Amino acid sequence: MFDISKTSTNLIGISLVSSLLVFWLGSRYLSEALDQYSAAEQLQLSVAPEKTLFELANSLDIERAAIQRILVDADQPAEALDHLRSLSQNSSHFVKKANREVQNLLLHISEHKNNQQRHSNETIEFLIEDLKDKSQRMRISRSVIVRQINRPHAERDEYLRMKLFDVHVNYINSVNNLRKRIQSYPKNNYLDVLASQDIKDSIWVVVDSINQTSILIETFILKDQNLTMGSLNVDSLALRLNQQHERIEKAFSDLTAIIRAKTIAGISSESVTEVKKQYEKVVRPMVKQLILGSPTNERVAGQLFLWQSISKNIKESARVLEQTVIANTETAAKSIKSRTTASLIYTALLVLVCLFMAFATFMISRRVQYQSDHDDLTNIPNRRYFVGALESLFRKTGGALKEKIVLMTLDLNGFKSINDTMGHSVGDDLLKQVAQRLTATLREGMVLARMGGDEFAIAYSTTNSDQPMEYATEVRDAFNESFKVDDGQVNIDSSVGYSIFPDDAKNIKELQITSDFAMFRAKQSGRKTIQPFDRELAEKFETRLALEQDLLVAIETNSLELHYQPQVNLKLNQVDAVEALVRWNHPVRGLVPPNEFIGIAEDTGLMPAIGSWVLEEACRQAAVWKHNNANIRVAVNISVHQLMQAEFTQEVIAVIQKHHLTPDSIELEITESVVMTDINWIVSSLQALKDRGLRIALDDFGTGYSSLSQLQELPLDCLKIDRSFISGLDSDSSSMKSVTATIASIADIYGLETVAEGVETIEQVNEVKKLGIDVAQGYFYSKPLKSDTVLDSIAEINLSMSAHLNADKAA
Repeated sequence: MFDISKTSTNLIGISLVSSLLVFWLGSRYLSEALDQYSAAEQLQLSVAPEKTLFELANSLDIERAAIQRILVDADQPAEALDHLRSLSQNSSHFVKKANREVQNLLLHISEHKNNQQRHSNETIEFLIEDLKDKSQRMRISRSVIVRQINRPHAERDEYLRMKLFDVHVNYINSVNNLRKRIQSYPKNNYLDVLASQDIKDSIWVVVDSINQTSILIETFILKDQNLTMGSLNVDSLALRLNQQHERIEKAFSDLTAIIRAKTIAGISSESVTEVKKQYEKVVRPMVKQLILGSPTNERVAGQLFLWQSISKNIKESARVLEQTVIANTETAAKSIKSRTTASLIYTALLVLVCLFMAFATFMISRRVQYQSDHDDLTNIPNRRYFVGALESLFRKTGGALKEKIVLMTLDLNGFKSINDTMGHSVGDDLLKQVAQRLTATLREGMVLARMGGDEFAIAYSTTNSDQPMEYATEVRDAFNESFKVDDGQVNIDSSVGYSIFPDDAKNIKELQITSDFAMFRAKQSGRKTIQPFDRELAEKFETRLALEQDLLVAIETNSLELHYQPQVNLKLNQVDAVEALVRWNHPVRGLVPPNEFIGIAEDTGLMPAIGSWVLEEACRQAAVWKHNNANIRVAVNISVHQLMQAEFTQEVIAVIQKHHLTPDSIELEITESVVMTDINWIVSSLQALKDRGLRIALDDFGTGYSSLSQLQELPLDCLKIDRSFISGLDSDSSSMKSVTATIASIADIYGLETVAEGVETIEQVNEVKKLGIDVAQGYFYSKPLKSDTVLDSIAEINLSMSAHLNADKAA
């Protein structure tokens, strides 16, 4: 036997190890080079659909502007609808083009399986399907537009017009969402590409916000031109414009920071600064001038022409930046691809040499792509598979009269808070366990899928009309036991909605919509709720619409009422003020609770009109009482919509002077929601009123968003403690008493008068007095009263207070 020496053995070992090492290094370099080449090619492929999506967004913006023009301009030519149809076809063309280009990109990703893609193919395909679905829905909405323009101009639905505007906003947001998902980031040159992508994201925000602002202002001018300003919610418009302004400012700030940190070819800080200056010095001032000014009919045409010119200029400037940075991405992709091609050739030669040296140990490994019809987290079918299964069910059932298809949709309650507080890994583990439990409930012929996020769906056919509710209950009960996670156990439940074909829908699309709607209503109704689809729910929307119309009539015909609830000064032991509370006695429905119609008023922009009426009526009644030698201070609730009006301060002073009242006869009550708006504006308006002698009170304190710093900033005289704290005073809860005492102490520190709301028992009265609270208000003393019974009721309360005081002294 040939004897191999120790030295030879060592040399062979070293040679083998060296060969393996060289082969491993060569393979690694080759793999990286291939990944870089594939990533550069993928980056290059992503530019085409991204360009198309930019064009689609621009087309949708033009279409949105045309729709708004048609709905508000009484002088639109007959060709306007043909033009709109052409615009819609153009947008559909871009959707189809984007679909082809994205599919080409997905094909490349599937073939090369590189790790540069940040989002799964399923996510991107879902988004493109969602985009096509929105495109179909936009075609359907044209019939709504036709019905609107066939109405007299004054009868067109303002709410529907803004709904169509928001539909386009959501549509463009979906386009942007897809655009972001197809972005790729090569390992090498990552920072360059990332900076370029971030610039595109910021420029998108600038362009989109400028487009929205342009349309909103143009519509505003056109409505003024057509003398329909009364139907326009100026407060809502101002809020929308302010939101767009904040988006633009942040985008400009991000752009400046990126360009300062990284040099991007073709994009200079001067070019960004120029567009920013153009916005701040020209566009923004004119927006303020148009909103806050008092336009006249003679000036409207000129203002419209000037605004269109200004908005066109800044749009073009922003588009130049947009095109430049897209071109920069394309150039970067070509450059990376060129470099990686050379590296790939060199590395390939090296690996071929190594292959001959260590081919016996060379192994090629390939990752097995998970089936595209299953969710990679929960191992259950995904949305695409589910839709196919649903179509299969429809084909199998055919026209059988007894066979019904049930689509059950469920959404987890509280999942987001678990995800946010305990981390995404816990959330992922929880979703896996949920999928396992739901799978355990399945019966033969049922298909379960994760539709995305924390939403699941189950579909099956049945001949038993009672079976869906029984099975839905079983699904809901699957969440009765807690789930085990790394940090212990968590409890989570679900809201379940279901729809049945053919009872509730005529086709798959309708079945999906009705099932989603049922699930949405289930979530609105409370946790662990099961909600079959009910067509009566649609009638509730019609009821709300009718209430909106009736409320408008009630405001115009002065059909609202004011009731007054006495406020007892516990230091003086007598009533020295009342709070004015608005009531609506509907001629058909009877007394409509304030929490119902106030919400409608806020949603429809009627709140300022109601607020003005309440202020006027309260001052008028205070003047009547003053004439009867009863100086009673009246507290009036003021909405944030009133406070945001430029003329609000002058309106309040004018009403007080009109009724010959002293300013201290009126107290204005605001809620903590004011801190969510322009706090500087609010403070300035309230301070101006306080300087004139009016009292300012903060209502429902402790339930909103205010902080101690904001409490100090607001010019307050009084703090009204919410009834939820007062209701706990007559219980054995020391924590509630401590919280209420703390609030009273805070008010004392800031020198504020305190009012206890919702006092209903003698125990609560005693506790309120112990805490040193100044004023009590509630049913213990009096319910809200009609104006003609207020003085008599106050006299009775004062007499009772005096009798109790004398009895206490005698004792």
